[in-house]
Amino acid sequence: MAQSLTRHLPLALLAAAILSMAACHHDEPNGNRPGQGGSHVTPSDTVPPNDTTTHPTDTITPPPTDTTSSDTFTLTLSAPRDYGYMGQTLQFTAVTSSEATVTWASSNPLAATVDNQGLVSIANLSGDGKTIITATACGVADSLSLQCLYWAVAALTDGAWSAAPYRQLHHGDTLSLTLVGSNAAPIDDGGFNAASCQWSVTCRQADAGQLFDSSEAPSQANGWQARYVISPDAPTGVTFTVMARFGQAASALSCVVMP
Repeated sequence: MAQSLTRHLPLALLAAAILSMAACHHDEPNGNRPGQGGSHVTPSDTVPPNDTTTHPTDTITPPPTDTTSSDTFTLTLSAPRDYGYMGQTLQFTAVTSSEATVTWASSNPLAATVDNQGLVSIANLSGDGKTIITATACGVADSLSLQCLYWAVAALTDGAWSAAPYRQLHHGDTLSLTLVGSNAAPIDDGGFNAASCQWSVTCRQADAGQLFDSSEAPSQANGWQARYVISPDAPTGVTFTVMARFGQAASALSCVVMP
């Protein structure tokens, strides 16, 4: 029995020591605990102050909508006027917002054609016509309507102008000629550019110089009119043709000298 107590003594002493330490470390009021070298005060837990740091609202704005029209291509077509006479040329102009190749087209090539520079040539017509000239570049097009007007040589007969293609004349007669439109009215239009109208006479049977009085040479003072006086020495039975030419268009009147 004594031997058994002796064998277990170290364990008993260890347990007593642990109990003694626990008794010496019980909490004192107000959180004070006696300790080696004086008392140690554990500070009370404090609530951290409210976070007064301000965080400004994010003012970064999204990029603005692109309203730049740099990708927008424009083309504007212009012309000297909206009509012209057969044989006349008119320069059409296409203005583009940026450099581009312009292509041209005429809706009625029988009335007028257009080259790759916008130069419109009105054809030799049998009557008034119409076409639409279109310029296109970068998929953008603009068009203008063009009236293509007919003209013919007419002779003055009994105070009226007649576009009849044949006339009989006698020695000393005066042949007065003008250009008339499809309505048989004389053309008196600055847009005709009549100074470019060229008159000519052809005769296969005699020299044209023998047909007319030298003192009455053809007058082209106003471009679209001419006058010829049949010479008393003009050969009888001779036929001649008076032609007016304007660009690539022409009209003519045939005459015969009667006895």
